[in-house]
Amino acid sequence: MLAGWAFAAVALSGVVNALLRLSSPADLLFTGYGLLVSAKTLILLALGVAGAWHRRRTLPRLAEGGDRRAFVRLALGEVVLFAVAMGLSVALSRSAPPVSQDPVESGDPFRNLVGYPEPPPLTIVRMLTEWHPDVAYLLLAGVLLGTYLVGVHKLRRRGDGWPVGRTVFWVLGCLALVWVTSGGPGVYGPGSFSTHMLQHMGLMMLAPPLLVLGAPVLLALRALPVRHDGSRGIREWLLVFVHSRVAAIVSNPVVAGVIFAGSLVAFYYTDWFPFSLMEHQGHVLMVLHFLLSGYLFYWVLIGEDPGPRRPSPPLRLLVLLATLTFHAFFGLALMTQEPILALDWWHALGHTNDQALLDDQHAGGGIAWGIGEVPNVLVVLMVVRQWVASDTRTARRSDRAADRDGDAELNAYNERLAALAARDQDARRATAPSADD
Repeated sequence: MLAGWAFAAVALSGVVNALLRLSSPADLLFTGYGLLVSAKTLILLALGVAGAWHRRRTLPRLAEGGDRRAFVRLALGEVVLFAVAMGLSVALSRSAPPVSQDPVESGDPFRNLVGYPEPPPLTIVRMLTEWHPDVAYLLLAGVLLGTYLVGVHKLRRRGDGWPVGRTVFWVLGCLALVWVTSGGPGVYGPGSFSTHMLQHMGLMMLAPPLLVLGAPVLLALRALPVRHDGSRGIREWLLVFVHSRVAAIVSNPVVAGVIFAGSLVAFYYTDWFPFSLMEHQGHVLMVLHFLLSGYLFYWVLIGEDPGPRRPSPPLRLLVLLATLTFHAFFGLALMTQEPILALDWWHALGHTNDQALLDDQHAGGGIAWGIGEVPNVLVVLMVVRQWVASDTRTARRSDRAADRDGDAELNAYNERLAALAARDQDARRATAPSADD
C-alpha cells in the first residue's frame, strides 16, 4: 500500500512538472526535452509493473519456498531501470524545456508578483466564475475525493452500508476546497485584503466542517484491511494515532479553540501575513495551517470519527460561543484600526490609494466578523442534534437493559429508598418521647 502511494506521488509530481515545462503534447515527441520526459515515463511505468509483479507473483512464491533466482533477476532489472531513470533526471535538469522557466518582466506588476494577469474588477458573478487552477490543491482535493469514493465503493461491494449524507458532505467539502483555492477567493485574494479574508474564512469555516461531517477516519477504519500477523498497516497506525496522547492533547477543546482563534492574531499581526503574500511557501503554509486548524476545531465540536473522548455537548457549545466572541473582537479590531497591514505588498501591486486600501481592510474585518455566523449556527444545530441523539441512545440502552433484567436497576433504587425511609422511621421512633415520660 505504501509503495502504491509513493508511486502515485512520483507520477503526480512528474505530471505537474511536465505541464509547467511543455507547451503541448507534441513536445513529447518532437523536442529533446520531451523525448527525455517520454523515456522517463516509460521507465516509471515499467517499474510500477515490476513492483506489482513482485507483490502478486514473486513474493508469494518465495513465501512458499520457490526459486529465488526469479526474484534476483527481477530485482536486478529494477536496479538497472532505477539507474537509467536517475541518468534521465540528470539529463532533464541540464536540458532547456520548451517553456522557459525564467520569470518574464512585463508592464503588469500584478502578473510579475503573483504569476498571472490581474483579474477584472470584482463582482459577485466573477467571484463565482473566475478561475485560476492551483494545481497542488486541485490534486489534494482530487486525492481526497478519489480515495473516499474508493472506500465507500469497497464497503458497498462487500455488503456494508455507508450513509449517503456523509458522502455528500465530503464531496461538498472537496469542492469547497477547490473553489477557495482555485476559484474567486484564490484568484482575487492576492490583490485585495477583503477577498483574502474571504479565502481565509473559507479555509477555516467552510471546507473543514463539511469534511469533518464526512467521517473519513471511520470510513478508513471500516474499509482498510485488518492485519492479523502482528504487523502494522495503515489501519493499525491510524488507530495508534487517533488514540495517542498527542491526539488527546490537540483535541482538547481549549487547545483546539486556542489554535483556531489564536491563529488569527498570530497570522495577521506578525510577518506571516506579508510572507504568505510575497512567497509561495508562505501561501502554502497558510492554506495548510488554516485548513488543518479548522478541521481540528470542528472535529472536536461535531466529529463522528473515533478518537479521544470528546467533551460534553454543553462544553462544546461554550467553546464555540467563546470562539465566536473572539472572532467578533478580531473583526472589530480590523474594522477600526488605522495602520494598513502588508502595505508594501499593496503598493508593489500598484494599489497606492491608501484610503481605498484602508476601506478594503475594514471590509475584510466585517467579513471576519460576520461570515462565520451562518456556518456556526449550523454547527450549533448539529451539536444540539448530536446531544439529543446521544440522550436518545442512552435512554434506549436503559430500556433494553430493563427489558433484559426485569428493571433490576429501578427496583434496586426503589428498595434503597424504602430502606432509607424505614431507617428514618425507626430513628424517629427511637428518639420520640414515650408515654411514661
